[in-house]
Amino acid sequence: MDSESHRIYKILEEISENDSITQRRLSQKLGIALGLTNLYIKRLIKKGYIMVKAMPRNRIVYNLTPKGITEKGKLTLEYMKYSFNYYREFRERIRKAFQEVSKNGVKRLVFYGAGEVGELAYLTLQENGMDLAGVVDDFKEGKDFFGKKVEGVEALKRTEFDRVVITALSSKDEICQKIINIGIPEEKIILF
Repeated sequence: MDSESHRIYKILEEISENDSITQRRLSQKLGIALGLTNLYIKRLIKKGYIMVKAMPRNRIVYNLTPKGITEKGKLTLEYMKYSFNYYREFRERIRKAFQEVSKNGVKRLVFYGAGEVGELAYLTLQENGMDLAGVVDDFKEGKDFFGKKVEGVEALKRTEFDRVVITALSSKDEICQKIINIGIPEEKIILF
């Protein structure tokens, strides 16, 4: 799914969930400029995917047309196919990385990141006979992750492990630097 189709899908999805959403809020949710959001809205109106109704007090309501509902359905299927393929490919990358380090005697891993990638890595970890020694996440400290308490980066100093696996999707360079700064050698860090 290309970025244009994904944005159209997200706009149609957001409008179907909240017909009085503002363009400003849409742009925030999509992570794009307000002017670009306005351009997308105008295109979708022109294509007949959405209708605009002015309400009292300078409010606008967006409604999906039957054509828009059909398009949203098509884009939903496309998005699902893309997501499943991405999931499958990413899981295979994780599996290969774990198999490789397992051959070298690595048994105990710490995950840095307790989100979706961490969950996927945990499932794959189970298949390779390795143990999860701990979980670190700057934003989820104190929460539970598959029976492990999520801790701060300082926990790496007092945890026995063979490798730290960065299972966060963003800020990987920053996370690597944090790990190195507390004295963990770079060769003990695994990135996907």
